[in-house]
Amino acid sequence: GRELYMWLKEHKPHLTNRVLFMTGDTASRDTRVFVNETGLPFLTKPFTMGDARALICQVLASGEAGLPENALP
Repeated sequence: GRELYMWLKEHKPHLTNRVLFMTGDTASRDTRVFVNETGLPFLTKPFTMGDARALICQVLASGEAGLPENALP
């Protein structure tokens, strides 16, 4: 999670808007701080498929999850 996000941020920043986090570690201060600092959506485990589907649809509908103009389809 965190490592992948940091790699994306450095190498493919246009993809960071397509990230959502899933965590079972909300008790950890470091996890809470990291997720809050990114401002990205997250699901707390356990979650239902309906919860996941709803959040994915929300991210896609926001319009921020699109590819950059110069990306190939």
